[in-house]
Amino acid sequence: MWMVQLDGAWQPADSDAVVHDWIRQGVVSPTTLIRHSSWAAPRAMREVPVFWEYGARLHSHAAVAVAHSDAQRAAWDAWARRQHAAQKAAAWKTAVTIWGAVGFVATLVLFFVLRRSVGGAWTLLLLPIGAMGVLLVGQGAKVRGFAAVTGSLRKRWKPVVYCVAITTLSSGFALLSVRSDHQTCERSMTSLRASRDGIPAAPEDTPSQWASLQTSIEESRRRCAVVGTAYESELDTMYANAASRLSEVQSREAAKADVERQQAAERAAAAEKQRIADIEAAFPGKVADLDKRLAKVDTLFIKRDFTGASEELKAAEAQLDEAAPTAASSGADYRRLKKRASAQRDKLKPKLEAIEKKAEDERQKAELYSAICGERPNPSAWDGSIYAVTRAVKEYAHDPDSIEVTECAVPKLSADSCWVTVCKVRGKNAFGATILNVKGFSISTLGAAELPVE
Repeated sequence: MWMVQLDGAWQPADSDAVVHDWIRQGVVSPTTLIRHSSWAAPRAMREVPVFWEYGARLHSHAAVAVAHSDAQRAAWDAWARRQHAAQKAAAWKTAVTIWGAVGFVATLVLFFVLRRSVGGAWTLLLLPIGAMGVLLVGQGAKVRGFAAVTGSLRKRWKPVVYCVAITTLSSGFALLSVRSDHQTCERSMTSLRASRDGIPAAPEDTPSQWASLQTSIEESRRRCAVVGTAYESELDTMYANAASRLSEVQSREAAKADVERQQAAERAAAAEKQRIADIEAAFPGKVADLDKRLAKVDTLFIKRDFTGASEELKAAEAQLDEAAPTAASSGADYRRLKKRASAQRDKLKPKLEAIEKKAEDERQKAELYSAICGERPNPSAWDGSIYAVTRAVKEYAHDPDSIEVTECAVPKLSADSCWVTVCKVRGKNAFGATILNVKGFSISTLGAAELPVE
């Protein structure tokens, strides 16, 4: 519900359309007071956006549906022009700010890109020129033609001061940046010269030293690129010398490695030849020892110590295999001993297989026994009882509720009864009397069973 003051009295308006109709008829003006039921105090018509926008739009056109007074129409037109001028001023300020900020940041980025990529002192001009150009574009964002731009600059002196200040600051920043670049380049070149002079003369120098110097030269080239080409010639010469020395040192190291590999191969061949000669020379003295070993194999076989016989036979065969690549392998003693050892191996083979089969059967039996017995049951820390024993006793007891199992010994693994323990069992008999017995029990995954106590 709207209330509009007309001729000193408040007139109700049920909707916006009623107020719009009064504006078309010229009954109200921008200064007419209006209030809403939700407001604390009345306001002028021009302070209500929904109405002043409608009035400004209506009175800015030539065609008006209903004639109204020239004074009220002039008031609406003047008010609309002021609002339009205020909007243009705000938009102009916003454009200058946005163009100036975005353009200056873009100019900084372009400056650093050019400084790092192409170098040269001429890039110093980029910051002041870019800043001035950006502000000029922002200044003329809402006017047409260069003359309008310059006229706008004459009328608005504050942006010009702002432009000059930004240009001065950017120029100072650029000069400081160049000075810092020069100092960084000088430090890099000093360190590079020291590294080059620190490399020892041939043949003490190494490939890694020259490769590291090349890396340092490239780093210095990158750091000095932004200050021009003052050090370019020196860096090119240093890099060419380093590359030449690196190639020479790598060739020298490769030749040295080839010589060392050849010498190592020759030493290994000589050592192998000497080893074979020593074995060949020592074999005649080992024939008697081999005969004794093979005779001991026969003795152990008779005693049915097949494992011991196999160990002795392995030792004799190892000595024979060691002499196989030598000239001793063509002698009569070698052939005789080899034939005897082969016959003993054939005789031992079925016995050893039987032993291995028996051991495998015992292992499987032990695994099955361990699976049946399970893990060792531990007595309770409270009363020393074992749950499997208590459950087994209560199954055949006359009065299961009276059964108490206490002080069970730590179970031990037996050969045929799994885990064996002794416990105290207290309970009532058929006559209702409480008695105490000490009983033995066998415990496995199948449960517990009573054993006689020795």
